[in-house]
Amino acid sequence: MLKLGKTSDVVDQLVAARTERRKILDQEDPPHVFAIFDEAAIRRPIGNPEVMKEQIQHLIDLTELPNVTIQIVPTARGVYAGLPGAFTILSFQDEPNAVRVEGHVGGQLIDSPAVVRKYGVNFDLIRASAMSAEDSLNYLRTILESL
Repeated sequence: MLKLGKTSDVVDQLVAARTERRKILDQEDPPHVFAIFDEAAIRRPIGNPEVMKEQIQHLIDLTELPNVTIQIVPTARGVYAGLPGAFTILSFQDEPNAVRVEGHVGGQLIDSPAVVRKYGVNFDLIRASAMSAEDSLNYLRTILESL
């Protein structure tokens, strides 16, 4: 959440940083991104309906990139491996892999190979609970039409 408890200057800096990071997806040899969202995170109303439409459309647009895969874990799935919280696995060609674990006041970067492997297994379990990429895209379109 960009605005909650932050000054407008801090929000502007965060938006600028995110905009700059977004350019990474357009570079010549972009990274592959596999993003899995909990349905509740996508459906939670943040901002007005127009903001929600823009956010859902942005996710739909990202799925058109050949290096981005988006999947959604439906709420009906119940308990699954992703409930404890968000994390990002960072895989590199010439460096050891790492995991960034998100928390309430920031994140932690972990490079222990054993821990990274455990997060890799959790990611696979989360992905197994998610809809396919195609079904997820269709679901995003359904959500967009309902807004």
